[in-house]
Amino acid sequence: MNRRPVLSLLCALSVLSAGTGCKRLATLGSGTHLDAPREPAARPVDNRKREIIVEVTTDPAGNVATIHFQRSSGKESLDAYVAESIREGWPHQPSTRSVAAITYSVEKGFSEPKVMSSTPVL
Repeated sequence: MNRRPVLSLLCALSVLSAGTGCKRLATLGSGTHLDAPREPAARPVDNRKREIIVEVTTDPAGNVATIHFQRSSGKESLDAYVAESIREGWPHQPSTRSVAAITYSVEKGFSEPKVMSSTPVL
């Protein structure tokens, strides 16, 4: 068996890895390694309790006519969810203006709306 081609190939690889830029082979067997890519840091969970104050006006048929946030949660997605929930589940009371408080926290989720005042719309 002729070992000359094998030795020539090994010499070529060692020359290639030593000086011409083949960094992957240059550290082979040296104990040097590339660090694994770092994962981005997890975003901290916002555990604040948020109180949302909403004014809800109904039309003569008892349907929700307007929703006005007197105190926003500070997060557009939470406010949109609250508004949609009110449109779907507000009690049908004709021609009323009600102010309700809703709380939200990551641990407990949303509270039921607590009506603070309700007056007839004139």
